[in-house]
Amino acid sequence: MLTNNYRIQRLRLSRLLLVQAARHPSPRIIRTLAFLSVTRTNDVARWKSGALVAAVFALHMVVGFVLYRGRVVSHWWISDTDLVVFAAPLLAAAAGYHYAFGHLRTVGRIFATLVFVAVSTYCCLFWSFNTYGT
Repeated sequence: MLTNNYRIQRLRLSRLLLVQAARHPSPRIIRTLAFLSVTRTNDVARWKSGALVAAVFALHMVVGFVLYRGRVVSHWWISDTDLVVFAAPLLAAAAGYHYAFGHLRTVGRIFATLVFVAVSTYCCLFWSFNTYGT
């Protein structure tokens, strides 16, 4: 009996657990399954975020290019103001990027939004200005 008590104390086992069958998975298994589910969720969020970022980037490029073309070549009445041609696509892209980076924390979300808005605005204006001039 002394050996059994020593073994129970050394392995930190409960006497009740030795008699009963295991009903639930061990905490180690639960931690492993939780890690796998979080990893899959993060992977899905990254794929969705990447697809949304690409879609917002492409939409910002096309809308900015079309509005600038309407201002320079076609002389649309809606494109007479700089607010419509430059600020509206920029604000729409900022809202789209902010939504796309929803899985990030607040500071990272704002920083990523600002960086991607700056890059897509630069690319949009570079494409428009080089095609139709300033």
